[in-house]
Amino acid sequence: MVTIRRPGRDATLVAWGRAVDDCLAVAEAWNERGVEVEVLEAASSVLLDDATVLASVARTKNAVVVGGPAELACRIHEQLFAELEHPVARVGPAAGRADVDAALRRVLA
Repeated sequence: MVTIRRPGRDATLVAWGRAVDDCLAVAEAWNERGVEVEVLEAASSVLLDDATVLASVARTKNAVVVGGPAELACRIHEQLFAELEHPVARVGPAAGRADVDAALRRVLA
């Protein structure tokens, strides 16, 4: 299951576990700069709701997968390659806010 924790229009962050709080904080900081970042919370990487993730990324055209499986980034590329403005970025599960912010900067460059 995937829950939209914060709506946005410029980029999508997909996160698991404690990384969700980091993503929400980064999204708020970007919002203060006029960039709306959608934050999706995935309850499990095994039973992932691809439809919600793909719909979000199709709308925002940019994505960062935070702490989740590389397979998700691959599926986003396979399904939405022609629609993406930048390649999907990935941040490891031990990453912090600075890492999420840097990945977001790359996809919004």
